Amino acid sequence: MGSADFTKYGITFYPNPVEDILTFSGDSAIDDVAVYSLPGQMLMYKQMHQNEQFIDMTQFAPGAYFVSVKSGDRTATIRVIKR
Repeated sequence: MGSADFTKYGITFYPNPVEDILTFSGDSAIDDVAVYSLPGQMLMYKQMHQNEQFIDMTQFAPGAYFVSVKSGDRTATIRVIKR
């Protein structure tokens, strides 16, 4: 899935590329967010139940990552570039 799925599900995110903080907001509560390396290793998992959430990306090396967001029974994944 990509950013079109995020839009369809009422979830927005910015900025991309990201240097430090990645922000998510949704029409409904975001349940959890996970960051994965390109090979698929989970690097971070955060549970929440808020419409807006901030993910600190400063601990990650520059490169590409997948970020998966779950809201209710919907899950969408985007590719994020870390500078």
